[in-house]
Amino acid sequence: MKILLIEDEEVFIVLISAVLALYGESDLIIARSVEDAIPLIPESDLVITDYNYPGGGFEAIRENLVSQRKPYILQSSASAFSSKSEYMIGFVCKSNLVKQLPKSLGF
Repeated sequence: MKILLIEDEEVFIVLISAVLALYGESDLIIARSVEDAIPLIPESDLVITDYNYPGGGFEAIRENLVSQRKPYILQSSASAFSSKSEYMIGFVCKSNLVKQLPKSLGF
């Protein structure tokens, strides 16, 4: 599965990459901003996106994800997120990422 990770903090890029590798998911594309992410969305099977990053964050790409019917997992330092769409398959709190991300991916 080709996964697009939209994250601007290196520590979380490394951590998420390691968690995915533990479950055999190594086809990872990394974008650090909205500008980098938008052209990569069509070629991905799943998007794992932070909420805040350069260029407007999640709110700036939400419509792209929904219009392309792209499943996504939203991750944030917040402990909850109330606004979601039918394509949001999970929410991961960064403080509990190692435990919640595999569950959101169905592992």
